[in-house]
Amino acid sequence: GSPDGCSWGTAYRNLQDALADSTLALGDEIGVAAGTYYPDLGAGQTNDDRDSTFTLEHGVDVYGGFAGTETLLSQRNPAVNVTILSGDIGTLGDDTDNAYHVVTALNINAAITVLDGVTIRDGYVEVGSDFGGGMYISNSNNALQITGVTLRDNFAGNGGGMATFESSPLL
Repeated sequence: GSPDGCSWGTAYRNLQDALADSTLALGDEIGVAAGTYYPDLGAGQTNDDRDSTFTLEHGVDVYGGFAGTETLLSQRNPAVNVTILSGDIGTLGDDTDNAYHVVTALNINAAITVLDGVTIRDGYVEVGSDFGGGMYISNSNNALQITGVTLRDNFAGNGGGMATFESSPLL
């Protein structure tokens, strides 16, 4: 059938579509297959929009590292099945047109929310204008759990890889 995210056979092509699924509920998990995903692609997104970001949903876990055939979380292998969340949405080789924040987490305070098994790369925030090219986290406590995540080639005046404000995520 059409993509509904319920199996690998009907998986969404874009992570943004999975994150925007109106049926997501507390305790749900999103498995992301190996590949590169861009925050400006998917329903409701505008191509090359630097404000595009993967916004983590409260209480919904995101796990990378799948080949796309597994039936259990324990079967994934993030070292082999590399899952990249990339802010390189504009001209290749020109960092200055990349997404400002590749991943954003806001107000994650009650239900456990996990981000695991992904590489976050190529976020770019101009010097003096903001923080957190790779991840921008605000008003989130240790209910936000970040494990097995690689931050690479992100830039900002402060906190290029990750910036946290009024937050204490569990790393």
